[in-house]
Amino acid sequence: MRPKHYLKICIQLNSDIRESVSNFLFENGARGIIEKENELEVYFDNGSGEETVLVSLHKYIRSLQAVLGRDINSSISTEMVPQRDWNAEWRRSVQPIRVTENILIKPSWIHLAEGYPPVVLEIDPEMAFGSGEHATTKLTLRLIEKNIHPHDTLLDIGTGTGVLAIAALKLGASYAYAFDIDPIASQTAQQNARKNGVADHFFVYAGTLDAIRQRYFDMVAANVNRLPIIRMLPQISALLVSDGVCLLSGLLESEEQMIRQACRKNELSVNFLLHEQEWLAFETRKK
Repeated sequence: MRPKHYLKICIQLNSDIRESVSNFLFENGARGIIEKENELEVYFDNGSGEETVLVSLHKYIRSLQAVLGRDINSSISTEMVPQRDWNAEWRRSVQPIRVTENILIKPSWIHLAEGYPPVVLEIDPEMAFGSGEHATTKLTLRLIEKNIHPHDTLLDIGTGTGVLAIAALKLGASYAYAFDIDPIASQTAQQNARKNGVADHFFVYAGTLDAIRQRYFDMVAANVNRLPIIRMLPQISALLVSDGVCLLSGLLESEEQMIRQACRKNELSVNFLLHEQEWLAFETRKK
């Protein structure tokens, strides 16, 4: 029997957009992605059709360029390769992430030596949902650490792996609600909550913000992107207690004024901004 072959696409691009491109490729059928410095190795079934995949990829990169307002200068090459152990390759590429002096994220298969920080988040990312390495996730985690108080309640919008909600619980929150429109992400978040010993205080579902009824939160974290944030801000503001904190990320620096204006319309005062690369995170408070 002839060995199975895969289409391998090597994409050289800046680290700040790798997660966005990775998510797009997984959504379009990628079987595995290996991250290297400034490069993605992406694998598709041979039957996926090289031309179709490349056309979609080039179109997506052009749309990113339009949003960012700059050239991405990506370089793309392809070849056919025999089947490999994708899971083993991927696991070797995932490393612990030191977010702050007190917070570290690691997958379950990596064991730490002595001297690790007080808050260790054990997050197994299931490949398509990331493990906390993106700038917007790190920015939001820093703002959660800065603002969370014992017994606070948190709502995590677009939870993904659940990393933000799990961090809040480990930092002292009494309970966290979280949701994602993707049911696989919600399942992943629940599994990660169990691994971190916080499942009894973590309530996660697949769906939208409309499912939240008659609950109010000390903190809301939304690490998504501009359009859903602006659409949901009226509901978010209504779900916050007086003087509650709303953290917004998944946003580009070029979108700052647009988000400031939306916050003003929804009784949220902008208290603080964090920047990393071309991304930013807002710390706002309900007036």
